[in-house]
Amino acid sequence: MHSYPRAAVERMMNVQEVILRAMAKKITWWQAAEIIGMSDRQMRRLHWRYREHGYDGQLDALRSLRQQVRGDLLAESGKHGATNLLRQIPSIGPIRAALLIALLQTPHRFCTKRQLWAYSGLALKTSASGEYRFVEGQLGRSRNPLVFPFRDCDESA
Repeated sequence: MHSYPRAAVERMMNVQEVILRAMAKKITWWQAAEIIGMSDRQMRRLHWRYREHGYDGQLDALRSLRQQVRGDLLAESGKHGATNLLRQIPSIGPIRAALLIALLQTPHRFCTKRQLWAYSGLALKTSASGEYRFVEGQLGRSRNPLVFPFRDCDESA
């Protein structure tokens, strides 16, 4: 048997207990689905996988495929010199760097660096949320919402 995370094994055991109760006709299948928190259709699929594959059928069938694809993705991204540059940016790890390289394809297709930043999600966005402001306790509309005049301390004296 493969090594699975402890949380996955515990969930599998709880699901197995509910399936066995449903197979023994102590509860109906829709009641079993309700206990586990899934739809009736998902419960039927889970029951079929349990009958066909036992314990392993209940666990994620795509886990090994995900690991293989992750390895392939990292191997392919290692061929690009930009991977090491992207990994120097905080919060960009090997997977995110590989995804950015795959997404951008080539930066030369953008006319400006701002277009590249916006496309990749790295652009800074500025927005103004207030067109109104309080002046001396009264709510009034701002003439220019981006520019707020400040009072000089000497004027109030």
